[in-house]
Amino acid sequence: MTTQKRRIGILGVLAAAAMIPACHQEATTQTAAQQDGRKLQRQELHTRGLDLQEIDINQDGQVDQRVYTKSGVIQVAERDFNFDGKVDMVEFYENGVHSRDEIDLDYDGIVDLVVVYENGRIVRKEYAIDFEGNRHGVQLFDAQGRRYEIQRDTDGDGTMDTIETYAEGDAQPQRIQKVSKPTSTP
Repeated sequence: MTTQKRRIGILGVLAAAAMIPACHQEATTQTAAQQDGRKLQRQELHTRGLDLQEIDINQDGQVDQRVYTKSGVIQVAERDFNFDGKVDMVEFYENGVHSRDEIDLDYDGIVDLVVVYENGRIVRKEYAIDFEGNRHGVQLFDAQGRRYEIQRDTDGDGTMDTIETYAEGDAQPQRIQKVSKPTSTP
């Protein structure tokens, strides 16, 4: 792979992350984001019994990508974008169809962006704008890949407290709603 193609691949990941709002973030009422807690959740990596292909993209003698397959069908890919020997992105596949990405955008070993796919289409993005893995927002997408909701944790307490809903194709939210947080009773 040429340096130009490698840069385009890395820039593509960064461009996807740049589409995430960089200000404070949003959330929904009783969503999976609230139930999961404060940190972005990593999927368990199962590679036992899989065939491994190791690739040295920049030809420096170090492995930059590991691709795990079963009967020739990709199951998992680990990628090192900045060639420091650490995994920056893990791609998961179900029956050869892309199902999930876990991406470390600032190369510190902590997942900052999780992208979930169904039938190869993005349906959910979860992100941490503090680059510490603390979930700040969740974006939900319809079957055509259009964003229809953003959930944000605007106060950093790990609970999604704001919901933005979007009409089909609109760039601006149609509705912004603050979600009441439960109060404890003595």
